[in-house]
Amino acid sequence: MFIAADYPLEEREYQRPQSIIIETDGDNVIVKASEDDPDFCVFKADDGLAAQVLSQKKYYFELCYDKLSLQGRCELAEYIKANLLPGNELELWSVWLGGDEDETSVEYWEVPADKFCEADIAEWDSCRPWMPEYIDLKSCEGQPEQWIERFTQYCMIIKG
Repeated sequence: MFIAADYPLEEREYQRPQSIIIETDGDNVIVKASEDDPDFCVFKADDGLAAQVLSQKKYYFELCYDKLSLQGRCELAEYIKANLLPGNELELWSVWLGGDEDETSVEYWEVPADKFCEADIAEWDSCRPWMPEYIDLKSCEGQPEQWIERFTQYCMIIKG
């Protein structure tokens, strides 16, 4: 997940590590946030990763979280509004990394900043950029059924 902008954004580190779950997997210890951890972080994206985003913006930031609670979605919406310059726009991107650009489509939708809220974050978060699709080629070309891959990048544009 990425945020694209025409100007640098304030980076944000994880703020609340209090909801930590520790699991053991054989000899390994796994530390992760609980499902209701509302936290997220934003940092400058690596150029290689940013190249996967089909945007014309100048700056790219990775948006990372495991699963946002209602409070976390509200905080992310507030972060975005606080970093949105008047008259400008930010783009939230949900991208499948490594997809074939020629096989990728982009679905856009716009939200005015004054109406942008946690429900928009939940809708955007529910989009899945990679989804295998089952097709039966026997009926078409005498081929066996198979799964084909479809890649869609989802971009929510928040207008200031």
